[in-house]
Amino acid sequence: MRSLTEELKKRLDKIKLLALDLDGTTLTDDKKIIPEVSEAIAKAKHAGYHISFLTGRMFAAAAPFANALELDIPIVSLNGTVIAESRTGKILYEKTLSHHCVRDILTVFDGAPVHKFIYEGDNIRHKANDPEILKYLELWAVNINEVKEFDLESYRKIYQILLVGETNILDKIAGNLNGETKCDITTFGFPSPRYPLNFLEIKSTGDSKGKGLKFLREYYELSQDQVLAVGDYLNDYELFNEAGLSIAVANATDGLKERADLITDRTNEEGAVAEVIDMLLDNGNQKSVMNKSGI
Repeated sequence: MRSLTEELKKRLDKIKLLALDLDGTTLTDDKKIIPEVSEAIAKAKHAGYHISFLTGRMFAAAAPFANALELDIPIVSLNGTVIAESRTGKILYEKTLSHHCVRDILTVFDGAPVHKFIYEGDNIRHKANDPEILKYLELWAVNINEVKEFDLESYRKIYQILLVGETNILDKIAGNLNGETKCDITTFGFPSPRYPLNFLEIKSTGDSKGKGLKFLREYYELSQDQVLAVGDYLNDYELFNEAGLSIAVANATDGLKERADLITDRTNEEGAVAEVIDMLLDNGNQKSVMNKSGI
């Protein structure tokens, strides 16, 4: 990371909450947390910093990482659709799709050559028949269940729909959804970093990592300039917009790097989050955040 200016040092000194993305940032490519990152997070916790994970993962696939680190924290999952306590699973915020909206949405792309996944509670229901896609999903999801038909009436909570397919087909579906359904939904299309197909998320309007971070700020009674966000991908852009200081890891997309205040020297494989935390602690000479705030 480049040398810190006095202005950046002052901004670092205000930080009380670390908002960390998981995949591609805190986790290595094989979905592990290296010891150096674990130790750094423990130091940040001991120094009094609040820590939270904000991820596109479902809650059940994110909480085990917090538990392994002995963190009792709120986790923003499914890119802002669900916020829950890591240890108890208590839901602090959630926004579901109504059953009639899901039925309308499925009708729009009925027969289209795409793979369909419905996030229902802590489960994923799917009718995909491609083992490679399922293998990819298993890297960042759990409780993936194949069904012959979607039994919507039996699904208690539907958080979002995920489509996997060719870019031009997904773009057409996204356009049709805006014109053929009256449901209050938003779509987010993004390429897979490892699979030669694109993804399209369909969920309630307004949910994002940025909105999730705003919830956390209010939860902890913090101002925007007391939050530091670290990320690597397109869905972290709104996260950065809601943080007072944003840091992109070395393996981040070029667009996110342009938005970031700082870029780490290390990648997620090399412990980028540890680099950020070490910088933060060194800037404050490892004094307790609680002492800084006078509490």
